[in-house]
Amino acid sequence: MHKKGINKIQYIPDLNVVVTCSVDSNITIINFDLLLELFNEKDHIVTLESLKKVSRRIPAIDHEKKIKTFSEHNKSVKTFAWSPKFRIMASAGDERYM
Repeated sequence: MHKKGINKIQYIPDLNVVVTCSVDSNITIINFDLLLELFNEKDHIVTLESLKKVSRRIPAIDHEKKIKTFSEHNKSVKTFAWSPKFRIMASAGDERYM
């Protein structure tokens, strides 16, 4: 999913997705249902081990628009915000532009 540390993670119910931004300059949007499929039904708590299992399996999945990665930033992405009213997402990072 990300090659470096995650700065922010957020569930956006309007879109049923989990959005992450990272030091690796990427924003990743993952369909929440896909994440649920990847976890064992017995795993109700997200642990480092369960995340490792998920990250190993994600590249093998036929994404079909369930996972999107945006690489518009050249440096670390510090944050993002979703506007449900305007249905737009903004992000900001070390480059100091949105």
